[in-house]
Amino acid sequence: YVKNRAWSAGALIAIACEKIAFTESGSMGAAEPRPMEEKNVSALRAEFSATAERRRRNPQIAEAMVDQSVEIKGLKPRGKLLTLTASQAKKYGYADFIANTYDELWRAINVKEPKVVNEYLNWSERFSQITSDPTYSFLFLMGGLLLLFVELQIPGFGIPGILGITLIVLTFVGNYLAGLAGIEAILLLIGGIILLLIELHTPGFGIPGITGIVALFISLYMVLGGGINAIRSIILASILVVGIIILFIRYLPESFVWKRLALKEATRTDAGYTVVNVQQDLVGKEGISVTLLRPVGIVEIENRRYDCLTEGEYIPPGTRVIVTKVIGNKIFVRKIS
Repeated sequence: YVKNRAWSAGALIAIACEKIAFTESGSMGAAEPRPMEEKNVSALRAEFSATAERRRRNPQIAEAMVDQSVEIKGLKPRGKLLTLTASQAKKYGYADFIANTYDELWRAINVKEPKVVNEYLNWSERFSQITSDPTYSFLFLMGGLLLLFVELQIPGFGIPGILGITLIVLTFVGNYLAGLAGIEAILLLIGGIILLLIELHTPGFGIPGITGIVALFISLYMVLGGGINAIRSIILASILVVGIIILFIRYLPESFVWKRLALKEATRTDAGYTVVNVQQDLVGKEGISVTLLRPVGIVEIENRRYDCLTEGEYIPPGTRVIVTKVIGNKIFVRKIS
């Protein structure tokens, strides 16, 4: 019963039915596949044609809903997709009845006291409907990548990283619930995240980080359906993320909001400003790194822990270090060779 639209897969479902009823505002067709590759068009065109023949309907009309190259004189020119209105569907044998209400439909098919069962989407179906939508998937992907980039620029692991991973996971889970992604894509995602977490606690950037990034991109490729469209979405999301970061760095310092939040003048000691807890007496003292310094971390000096920085090098936990200088409340250390 085509109450409003039977487009795309809906058209194939309708054609497969023994009887088709339309409301006067109903329409059917527009079933061109995405991505629109010759292989997909050919396969779907044959599917529509065979289904129409089985129900003794004109197969050429069904093919014209899928393939723009099909021409039907008086109905569809070459280069356009076919979408039938209710009156056209009735004329060409793709509608058996025109019924604007259920009562009219029951009378048309001669059914008395019908039992009508209404089906509604549950929470998981609604969730997957939203998160598996290509537009939302793309936005979640772009937002997740942007937040992960922000997380990599700050010490530790905090809210940007959690939100970034959450958005990417939402993309995967939604497509998995919708049946568009398999368990292998989820496993690649988990493996990629684990490898990146290992990389965060390893000096430098090596095999875990590279392998983790590759695993994430492969899993994204799979969950977005593969093919050129998936590659295009990933590349476009990456370009947009980089563009937003560049705009953020370029224009944020000059924005009204930033000027309201940031100090307009430097707080120099000669202007009367002082820094709390200046630890100049720590210069030259030795200690042990408690966490990875990348370049920020925790160092234990004389049984007391301090937040310290290196001058660019990565220092693993358990390494002997020496305090080289103290600027304000920033304590700089280097590895003792």
